Amino acid sequence: MAAQAGRAVNISLTMRNWLIGAYIAEYELRGLDRASYGDGLLAEL
Repeated sequence: MAAQAGRAVNISLTMRNWLIGAYIAEYELRGLDRASYGDGLLAEL
């Protein structure tokens, strides 16, 4: 019974983390593969 509960928790956490990652990729990065905040970093250094 404990193993089944642990498996259910693992599945739930995996799904939650995947959805958070999908949200970040779609809405925060607007579909880009990487964030662009570091593009000008070398020019400033």
